[in-house]
Amino acid sequence: MSAPSRFSFEPKALALSLRIAGLRLTHAVISFGILLLAARLAAERWSVNLLLPSHGAMAVILLCLSDRDIARPRNVICGQVAGALLGIACRQWIAPWSLEGAILAAVAGTIFVITFLDCVYPPAGAVALWAVIVPAPFDPVAFLVWGAMAGPIIYLSVVRLMARLASRGDGWRRWTS
Repeated sequence: MSAPSRFSFEPKALALSLRIAGLRLTHAVISFGILLLAARLAAERWSVNLLLPSHGAMAVILLCLSDRDIARPRNVICGQVAGALLGIACRQWIAPWSLEGAILAAVAGTIFVITFLDCVYPPAGAVALWAVIVPAPFDPVAFLVWGAMAGPIIYLSVVRLMARLASRGDGWRRWTS
């Protein structure tokens, strides 16, 4: 079920928009709540951060644009990993000389890589930026494994499970092809 393309005050269209918005709100609260719970457990048990600022944008993309290529798991995971790897590399090798140069190289490099690999995912630029500017102490392996990979995988799994439980097929069928 997709929302009407433009907001309308017609009762039928308004009811449909309200229903879709309510469903997405419910899915967002449940799925992001589970991600937050996993993040809390990871922080308490292993002292790692599971959340990145890009995860907010990831939630919007997966819940509101689920029928688009941008929401494919391949794009989400590859985009997050590409941004993390380039951000980590630029932080380690360029930032000691120029923070601005490291930011520029990380974000521009991420755009190049995700375009080349055909896994365009806009929040990947935020991941690269965050990898460069996040305050010390910084553990690159934890950032890559927990923030860039585990967080999105958990969120994708929960969103996909919720879609199946709700018998909602919009966009999700494309992932299996």
